[in-house]
Amino acid sequence: DSVTEKLALVRHGNGKDWWLIYHAISGDVFYVSLIDSSGIHLPQQYHIGTSYDYYFTPSLINNGDYGQLIASQSGDKLVSVSTGIIDLFDFDRCSGIISNYQNLLFGPRFTNETFFYGASFSSSGRYLFISNWEPGLLYTSKLIQFDLVSTNILGSQQIIFSLFNSLYSLGQHRIAPDNKIYIARCRGSFPSTQYDSVNTYLSVINKPDSAGQACEFSLNSLYLNGARTYLGLPNMPNYNLGRLVGSSCDTLGQVGLQQHENEIHNFYISPNPSSNGIMKITYSLPQNKEGVFEVYDLNGRIVFNQTLSAWSSLQYFNLSFLESGLYQCVIRSGKSIATQKLMILK
Repeated sequence: DSVTEKLALVRHGNGKDWWLIYHAISGDVFYVSLIDSSGIHLPQQYHIGTSYDYYFTPSLINNGDYGQLIASQSGDKLVSVSTGIIDLFDFDRCSGIISNYQNLLFGPRFTNETFFYGASFSSSGRYLFISNWEPGLLYTSKLIQFDLVSTNILGSQQIIFSLFNSLYSLGQHRIAPDNKIYIARCRGSFPSTQYDSVNTYLSVINKPDSAGQACEFSLNSLYLNGARTYLGLPNMPNYNLGRLVGSSCDTLGQVGLQQHENEIHNFYISPNPSSNGIMKITYSLPQNKEGVFEVYDLNGRIVFNQTLSAWSSLQYFNLSFLESGLYQCVIRSGKSIATQKLMILK
């Protein structure tokens, strides 16, 4: 009766420690605890987002106590959902700070269709998916997509799936190593002894980084070989997320990497997002020595590198071989470093 069921883990920007994120069952308090080699530290507290209410007597107007808290694959975004709640935040992997609260709730807070329960990000972080849990007939189960790159995120929402008057609810979401999103679905809540043609399957978003119906949502399509689900799925953190390359907390990178007198001046990537991977970088000032341009994926693996000649102020690159997603671009020269994010959307 002190914290909600929401729980998320995000790898620290240093590539080895972890942030444990959870929420008070009442009020607007997020707790963020550092986990390192010495154990779990006392949490930092952040008063941000919707204030949760809790009633000890079970009631459909409870809000905040159930529903998912999910981090994006790159660890820089969080979303929390529950009754009348769709809260989006930025997350700093170096400091553990939660910031930039955005309320994505559309329409009245408490209606028959605002029992939000499941949430997920596409692998690139561009698209956010939200679904609701509905307790019986005369309700509509929905799967909704938001485009987080849009200048009007609320206005970008699209209904991917809608089913009225069904006893079967959409439950938790999980993104898998194949970058598809799997969704539990069951009849009512638990406990239940029923095995049927719904709860022995998972539903799948086959192409989460595609807009609207192109994301290819497939209802009850993955058979569980006789096993079943309720509304929940295993809470697996993204173990493949690497260090935040070039950040102040990247202690697994080049030790002691600092900005010096001949520091790299800001560089700019265009177009960004890129639709085909063909892009250029320009510098605010030419560099006076040779450097190297590197591109890292979300797992911290280098996927491209190229030497940069001294005194250049413009470079073109062909990254068309890369898949859609978010990448970290790094320029190194001597002991100096500069970084930019690149979004490729094919």
